[in-house]
Order: sequence, then structure tokens, then C-alpha cells
Amino acid sequence: MAGVASSQAAMERTAFGNAGFDVSVLGLGCSRLGSTLNAAGKPEAVRLVHAALDHGIDFFDTADIYGQGDSERILREALAGRRGRAVIATKAGQRFSALSGVATRFKAPLKWLAARVPGVRAAIAKRRATDMNFCFEPDHLRRALEGSLGRLGVECVDLFYLHSPPVEVIREGSAFELLRDLKREGKIRSFGISCDTVEAAFAALGVDGVSALQVPVSVGADAGTLGLLKSAQQRGVAVVAREVLAGLPGLSEDAAERRRAVQGAVRFVTGLEGVTSTLVGTTRTAHLEEAVQALAAPVERQRARTVRTGI
Repeated sequence: MAGVASSQAAMERTAFGNAGFDVSVLGLGCSRLGSTLNAAGKPEAVRLVHAALDHGIDFFDTADIYGQGDSERILREALAGRRGRAVIATKAGQRFSALSGVATRFKAPLKWLAARVPGVRAAIAKRRATDMNFCFEPDHLRRALEGSLGRLGVECVDLFYLHSPPVEVIREGSAFELLRDLKREGKIRSFGISCDTVEAAFAALGVDGVSALQVPVSVGADAGTLGLLKSAQQRGVAVVAREVLAGLPGLSEDAAERRRAVQGAVRFVTGLEGVTSTLVGTTRTAHLEEAVQALAAPVERQRARTVRTGI
């Protein structure tokens, strides 16, 4: 499998801010693994994770709510025997309502209907968007982490994020002493904040001990985002870019045009000064390979960093 070996050799790795470990410059976003809205089954999800590893991607991003916990369970199965090559980030703070919890019991038939009956998929997505609530109380976060550790089959997770807290929660700060305790207890190696806005991300930079921010970064990143990247880099805080295709117009149905657009976006975001790792959120191995191929040729980087190759 010469192609896979070549990808492994070409995949760069970089220091993850001040966290004390390295990651691949591409990561796999696992929000759709195990999702009701993902028509692919568990075997396909496991193959996707294995393909990522084969291409030198060792950074996996999940959360306790992704796939109602199935994303973490799938990662556990897919990484069995290969755990030493993986860096896992998970999140807590978002949660589904009690009604959604009941619906989880009917996940299999709902998934079947979403794949086959027009309108069911959109209805599930709409209901999910309005059913979300948040809790950043220390007791909830500790329970959520314990649940994630169990589903992942590990005693310690590499990175634990607060999942989209509002600015007020970040500034109030009661959750962060717990995160520092969890780090001292050896249950997490580092902690960070997954942010939805630049304002929240700047507030997060003021948190003592934060190692990473996860933020939307796309083609045509505005001045606020670029300023955030610079500030994070100056503080030694890693930035994980997500939603890298959000700045693109509707992707063409033409395969060649789509591939060029995706690869251009991946190269742009990965090359931004201050971006540590770029998440590729997909359930398809072919789409993952498009992103990997974007970095097959040298990317003109606008940053200085220590780079190693291979695994």
C-alpha cells in the first residue's frame, strides 16, 4: 500500500501548544460517528478511523453527546490495539433534553427512517437543534468526564474541552478549578474550551492553565479570527480549527471541482499562522483522503513551528 505509506511520511506533526504532546496537523472530527443522521453503520465508521491512522492522522475529536455517546464507543473499538498512536479530545457541557434522551432508545429505527423516508432527516435535525441545553456545573462535568472515560475505555483523556460555554460562564470561571483538579488527579492531560465566537475565545485565553481553543476557521478568515490566532500563539495556546468548509459557497456536484475547493480550504486553514491542527469532519474515507492529499505537496506556511514527520 504505497499510497498509505507515502501519506504517513508526509503527514506533519506539531507541538500541541503548552500541553506537552504532539498531534498531526490534520485531525478527524468525529461528531457524525454513530449519529442518527449518519446512514453509514459502525463498520464503516471503524474503517474511517483506521484510514485516518493509516494516513498518519492521530488526533481524534469527539464529545459526550456525539452520537449519544456512540462516537466515543466507536473510537474505543476502532483504536483497540492502536491506542498508543492516538490523541483523543472530548467535550462536556452540552446535553440533550429529557425528551431527546427517551428518543435515544429508538435510535436504530429512527436512523433507518432518516435514511429512507423524505423529511424525517430534516425533522430530526430541527428537533435536535432546539432540544440542546447546557450545564457547566462542576458535578455535571465530573460525571460527564467519568462517562466519557468509560465509553472510551481509558483512565485519562488527552484533552477535555468545555463544550461551547457562553462568555459569561468563561468569565465567571467556577468550572476551571474542577478542570485543574481533574488534571492533578490524572484523569485529563490538558483542558481547553471549544468556542463558538471570537469573543468567547478571547475570554478563554485569559483562563489560567488553558492549553487549547477550538474555533471555527474558514477561507477568508476575518481580522478578529486572525487576531485571535496571533494572541493564542503568543500565549502558547493551541488552536484547533473546525468548520473549515463553512466559508465556501455550495460545493459543486462535479467531483473534480469539489475536490479542488475542499483541498484549497484545507491548505488555506492549515497554513494560517497560529492554527495547530485542522479538523476534517466526515464519515467518508474518500473525503478524508481529499483532505490528506491537500497536504501531499508542501504548504507555504506563515508560521514558525517545530515539525516532525511520521508517527
